[in-house]
Amino acid sequence: MRKRFCGFVYSSADAEDSPKSSYAGQFESVLNLKGSDQILSALETVAKSVLSVNVNTYSEKMNLGRSVINMSMIVQRQISPVFSGVLFTKNPVNGFDEIIIEATEGFSDKILQG
Repeated sequence: MRKRFCGFVYSSADAEDSPKSSYAGQFESVLNLKGSDQILSALETVAKSVLSVNVNTYSEKMNLGRSVINMSMIVQRQISPVFSGVLFTKNPVNGFDEIIIEATEGFSDKILQG
């Protein structure tokens, strides 16, 4: 019996990691997708997240103006994680060159929601 595809869609924007900014966590990710209709809807959600209030606020805070952000999306098979997290090579709060790891049990949505 073939297992049903379970996937997720996340952003891969050109502005996410640059010397001037890190939009980490600003764009939408959509988990637990089953079927092409959910995937297509998630692609639209992630693409539209470029126009969100969070992205606009971050751009203003970082004095980036209204530059064009080129958005790509990735569709990937999803597994059930024991742990998940984010690794920063630069402290996102103070900008110091230090490694910061934020992790949690299960899915990373707890971290991504702040």
